Amino acid sequence: MAIKMPKKAQDTAPSPEEFIAGATAVPPPAPPTEHLPWRDPRIRDDLRVQVNAKLPEKLMVQFNWLANRLGTKKQDALERALREWTHSRMRELGVDPD
Repeated sequence: MAIKMPKKAQDTAPSPEEFIAGATAVPPPAPPTEHLPWRDPRIRDDLRVQVNAKLPEKLMVQFNWLANRLGTKKQDALERALREWTHSRMRELGVDPD
């Protein structure tokens, strides 16, 4: 049995005017709102989370020296540095950190 190709339709495409007349104006979909987990009402700013991270010894010696030199607690200095870095990167992404 031979396979036959379907015949091409003779000029069935609408004219540009017909195409435009048949178009409907559909607004673009709104971008989905991204879930920002830190805005969950169950997230507390007064709760402290333990962090265990392996960091280069030289960096930690520098950090300890700097915290002592500035007369600040290491925990406060680390929190401030992490907060500044995090907020800066979030602003670069167009996300409000607060």
